[in-house]
Amino acid sequence: MLERTTKFAEKIDINRLSELRDELQENPEIGLTYAEDYFAEVLDLSLTPSLRTDVDLDEGTLGGCINGGEYNDRIRIDLAQHGGDMDSALVTLAHENWHSYQHDVMRRVRNGGGSEELGELAKLYEYNSEAYVRADLDYEGYRRQLCETEARAFEFLVGTRLEKVRAKEREEADFMAGHSEVYGEENLPGIEREVDKVLHGMDLPGFLRQVGVGSFDELWDIDENEELTQKYARALSELVGLERPIDLEFVDRLENNKKAYLSYKTGKVLLSRKQTLNFRPLSGLPKIAWMMRQREVVRNDPESERGRAYKVNFGMYIHDSHKTHEAYRRQLLKRESDYFVDELLNVLDEQATLEDIERMSPEERAEMEKERERLGWEPVTSQKYEVIVK
Repeated sequence: MLERTTKFAEKIDINRLSELRDELQENPEIGLTYAEDYFAEVLDLSLTPSLRTDVDLDEGTLGGCINGGEYNDRIRIDLAQHGGDMDSALVTLAHENWHSYQHDVMRRVRNGGGSEELGELAKLYEYNSEAYVRADLDYEGYRRQLCETEARAFEFLVGTRLEKVRAKEREEADFMAGHSEVYGEENLPGIEREVDKVLHGMDLPGFLRQVGVGSFDELWDIDENEELTQKYARALSELVGLERPIDLEFVDRLENNKKAYLSYKTGKVLLSRKQTLNFRPLSGLPKIAWMMRQREVVRNDPESERGRAYKVNFGMYIHDSHKTHEAYRRQLLKRESDYFVDELLNVLDEQATLEDIERMSPEERAEMEKERERLGWEPVTSQKYEVIVK
């Protein structure tokens, strides 16, 4: 039994588990949906169970799994009874997914699949299902039966991996506390100042003319129009003030399905052809342009406050596969490049909205403003940055 549950538990990636915990903290319902998909993948389930978290189960019952027979199982997690403890919700989900694994074994064997060993396992599960002992009738018998013993073992093993994540996060918190120049909250005003330098006074029509497109929403496929993408890269280079413009090299595919990758060894930016690009920074090019700007600050002004901070961060740059997700996303270089991309996107989206409004009739415009006021949204004509739009 332990060999079987351990084999699957060892497939659980610590970094993915850390990301799932982040998702759960931000939005428990969505986070559990992602976790459900991940457990179904780890356990190689032929049918992913449906999941509900808006349920009110009996007191002391944290979750349940209903056998779907030839159809998807139905898993229920009572979030309220977990009292905000997302690790507890995660191991409960693991427990219920193991029951779904047991149901899946029986389903596969009934349909003529699986090895002889799986067939023997299915017989044990079938026997336990037919003679299942309910907790309210015999609690000790309930805990001793195979189906529950296995599910608790898998739950325990997932909990053990979660403890490794927590230990890693404690280590990471100490690490971040010791590098305030990279992780300190006092960096936020500096991040905003650096981005403001670029976006204040941005010539949006000039940016469009450089690229050679007529609207902020115009789309193009990279593999069909590499020249247009090159122009976009040059326009971004000029926008952020790069001495050495982005040097693009088009490739069919990048590792881990990345869309763009900056090679510091060659100085080239590798860009996947298989994507559709517009001014919403889906390609990762604006983020890379900003990181190249950070590199140039280190090279040209290493003793400035910004140059020193960038240099420290480049020297200890945390990739998303190294420590936990938090250390990766909270470092100065990434926070600043992410902030630039978000603000650039806001400028472009705002202008696209203004262009749409100009094409509206007076009646449509009045109706739109009425709806925005009802929702408590700011007027669309309010711009954070003073940019040239005409």
